[in-house]
Amino acid sequence: MELEKCVIGAIIQTNKVPNNLTTDIFFSEINKKIVSEIIKGNVNYIILSQQFDPVYLANCINVGMDMSFSENILDQGIEKLKEQAKKENLKRLAHESIMDLDKKDVREIASQLSLGALEISNDLSHEKTSLESILNEITTKQEQYIEMVLLGEDTIGIKTDFSIIDNTVSGLRPSHMLVASAYTSVGKTTFSLNVAKNILNKGKRVVFISLEMTKSDLLQKLIAMEGDIVINNVVTCGSNNVQYERYKNTVEKIKKWDLEIYSEKFHIDEIIMTMRSEENKKHVDLFVIDYIQNIIAGKNEYESMTKSSTEIQKTLSRIGSTCLVLSQISNDDRKASPMSINGKGSGGIRAAGDMFILLRHHDEDENEILRKLQSDEPIPIDIIVTKNRHGRLAFKTYYRNPLTGVMY
Repeated sequence: MELEKCVIGAIIQTNKVPNNLTTDIFFSEINKKIVSEIIKGNVNYIILSQQFDPVYLANCINVGMDMSFSENILDQGIEKLKEQAKKENLKRLAHESIMDLDKKDVREIASQLSLGALEISNDLSHEKTSLESILNEITTKQEQYIEMVLLGEDTIGIKTDFSIIDNTVSGLRPSHMLVASAYTSVGKTTFSLNVAKNILNKGKRVVFISLEMTKSDLLQKLIAMEGDIVINNVVTCGSNNVQYERYKNTVEKIKKWDLEIYSEKFHIDEIIMTMRSEENKKHVDLFVIDYIQNIIAGKNEYESMTKSSTEIQKTLSRIGSTCLVLSQISNDDRKASPMSINGKGSGGIRAAGDMFILLRHHDEDENEILRKLQSDEPIPIDIIVTKNRHGRLAFKTYYRNPLTGVMY
């Protein structure tokens, strides 16, 4: 209580609102109301005394005399209040979890406890909504772009080396969710691994959450792509000295990648907790989720898809990372136009995504696709941007090497 009064008094004396000031770090109701007015810009003692007890305000100023005109000490005081608030919120969270111990499943309680603790420790619940703070975000982006131009770059975000992404959204950018949709066996996972490989080779951090393939199978595909090795030969190359040497050199390079792979997370709470936990350890440049229809989040596929889409997008906004989400397409959409296709089970995934990408075989004749697969010919894949919150749509044909998985 004294520290709260001290901070308020110091703010009134300096007549300036600190950038890190929020109402949720104050526990006294009167102090919350005073700070709420201060955040609006009403810092002057005379103005505040028209709404609040002048004697109380004067007492705050007296308590805050030691902080007078020292912004550095004032910021430290606010940070101490934040720490106190976090501890109190953690105590409350732990108490509520213990109260529910006999009513809920242990796994569910542990998941909620972990998510809540991460949210409290990272200040993830605080959202800046003022016009000034939003304009500051745009200014920051402008400054970042100028820096990139001076360095010879032409994208704001991280290049994926897929021009259809880099040109339409200016690379991978914080808080964006990109959705790649396709029918079974077109190459959703292969596409995502190519994107991840390109990002990793730029020294960036990637977390791959697979709900379909094992960790070893995913890594085997990445080794094949990076080393230009036939996928099946990754396991059998030990009997061939030349192939094994290439495999070893590729593995040494891959060991330097900043990559985490998960394959045992299926509930949406587990996935969100993993995303927050990994971001808390070190900034993640790209999350990949393969694929969204396998996430358990509701009573049926429609409910699970809708909830998963919104929860992932909400998490990205809070942690400032980027995510590539893979989605299947319903068989009912096979004859639909590309512009009207949604992810299987719900339109929520398309609605939540900043970009919706459709992957399809360039050759509609299934016999021709089969012939190319049997003869190990490159498979042409059309990639179509059918939704983009930045306005630009696009179409481009890429080729997938059926032996190595490399797309070009």
